[in-house]
Amino acid sequence: ATPDCACRKAIALDGRNPGSHFNLAASLVDLGRPNEARRALERAIKRDPNYAEAHNNLANLLMKSGEIEPALSHYRKAAAARPGYLEPVANMARALADAERHDESVEYFRQLAEPDDADAELLTDYANALHKAGKPSEALTICERALQSDPNSAKAVFLCAVLQKEHGDQPGAEKSYRRAAELDPDLAEIYNNLGNLLYHADQVEEALACYETYVEKGDQKASGLLSQASCHIALGD
Repeated sequence: ATPDCACRKAIALDGRNPGSHFNLAASLVDLGRPNEARRALERAIKRDPNYAEAHNNLANLLMKSGEIEPALSHYRKAAAARPGYLEPVANMARALADAERHDESVEYFRQLAEPDDADAELLTDYANALHKAGKPSEALTICERALQSDPNSAKAVFLCAVLQKEHGDQPGAEKSYRRAAELDPDLAEIYNNLGNLLYHADQVEEALACYETYVEKGDQKASGLLSQASCHIALGD
């Protein structure tokens, strides 16, 4: 029997139990049936309007189908139903960042970043939201905090390099880009950004090598080839 069959049997025995509908939704997600999962979560919420996890999981499914406003509504309900339940707050912060509503996103990330033990991934996402919201100095401070939490986070090192470059610290940015490439050699955007930095520092041959790696590893083939062409022109080829 499939997992959803067991859940349906539980519902047949006691359909009023919201947990049975919640468990059915989880099984349906695993089986790749998100629309049925949504309906199961809606039934769970109907039976318990304060079911925080059901609101959160329904919001996640709504986000995947691009329904941001209904998703945000359910994230808020999840957070309100159980104060201290931070997962929907984090999901809401990231959803707002994805929707380029960076000022709103920053406010939710700020709540999450208050504890001293906030993890590097969350802090990096917060720093990125600050950067996109036009607050580069705050972003660099939070990025450095992310690196204190996890010095080997390629994502944090990469963002730190971007911010260092914007602050005019070219040597620091170059060092950080190279470090990010060591930590995650497959992160294509590192090579594009490092190539740009080297090209403008007249280190054209090194820049060309970076752009070649960018084309090899990334999806933006045309952009990388145009950058290679610029290098060849600068080298007289």
